Amino acid sequence: MSALEQYHYQKEFYAEPPKVESYVLRLDRDKYQEAQSLRFTDPDKYFEVVEQLNAYTEFQMQTSIGERLNVLQSTYRYDIKEGMLYGENTNEAFLDMIKRGRDYRRKNGNPQDHSREDAEVIGMEIIQSVLCDSNTEIGTTMLSLSPPGGKGSIYKHNFYDVLTLKQDNKGQRFVEANRYSASLTSLEYLEKVQELDPNYSIPLDEKEDVYFLSNPILLKEKGEDLADDIHRHMHATHAYMERDDFELVLDIIRPYIDKYLASLQDDPTNDARQGMIYNAILNKADEAADTIMKNRQAGKASLFELKGVTDDDIYYYGAREVRALDVGCGFSGGYEVGVGGLYGGEVSPFSVAEFGASTQKSEKLWSYHKGDCRLCRQKEILIGPCKICKTCEKKFD
Repeated sequence: MSALEQYHYQKEFYAEPPKVESYVLRLDRDKYQEAQSLRFTDPDKYFEVVEQLNAYTEFQMQTSIGERLNVLQSTYRYDIKEGMLYGENTNEAFLDMIKRGRDYRRKNGNPQDHSREDAEVIGMEIIQSVLCDSNTEIGTTMLSLSPPGGKGSIYKHNFYDVLTLKQDNKGQRFVEANRYSASLTSLEYLEKVQELDPNYSIPLDEKEDVYFLSNPILLKEKGEDLADDIHRHMHATHAYMERDDFELVLDIIRPYIDKYLASLQDDPTNDARQGMIYNAILNKADEAADTIMKNRQAGKASLFELKGVTDDDIYYYGAREVRALDVGCGFSGGYEVGVGGLYGGEVSPFSVAEFGASTQKSEKLWSYHKGDCRLCRQKEILIGPCKICKTCEKKFD
């Protein structure tokens, strides 16, 4: 029986996750409504909380749009110290953070996810053993796949990491990790991986997300600029967007996101208004992405007039039906199409490492990378996972 035949047979036992919303508006409303209690009792604290909420919500919205368009989500550097990976400017080995998150979830999480969380540890141990070996050649690259978990799992995102061993101008060896969102099914992942490694297969008794995470792929080809080539390979039959093009989409929809944030601040109970703006964001993002892709195919530059947004703009884009897509972390559709805001649930983490980081937040152990701060707008400074710089973080400690 071939690997693909095994996989089809296996699917008789492991059902695909049900369709749920990729972005739950109700969760945003709940957070801002809770903050309203501080508006008159502690105004200073209220504005601090709202600033943090705005930065977090904007980041979540951008992540959701990125998953819709299959785009590079983030690039991180992991330093190598004594044979172990450390997040840039952190003082704890990344593997230790993952293990602490796994142990926390073992006591407090859903048993259904325990095998997946164990798999994250196993996969990172393999990656670290290869890329941190002093004999490993510069340009060695590994691919780690993270499809969403099964029914009931809190892990709903769909992405993959391309990790490459590099050397900086000081001669220091480090690992660059590029994370890409995806809409690939597990079968499509397997097909793509088998094109890179024909011997890669999924055992009958293994869940696909667990197997992928615990068995990262060591690529035969070496090179420090392989990440985008791998992304193109994974999406050879799927539409995807380059990071520079996605940044342009974000510039275009940012005024709409600002309107969404303002609505949450002004009246977090106005679900109809927020639903209309959410539709407008998706439709405007799709329109911009389609235009950019058509221009790229025609060899033309994409020029857009960046301007403010009126209520007429919100209605024009918000009242239109939104193109419904299956994305990695659920169903990406409009407020009416996806019955927005009616599904419950919790915010889905990308990795068990997030639980490891959250248990010792005061030590600031999460990874930082260079980028633009969403609060103070400073450019090319060290920012954390929510795109907030260290100076702005102190406001919320």
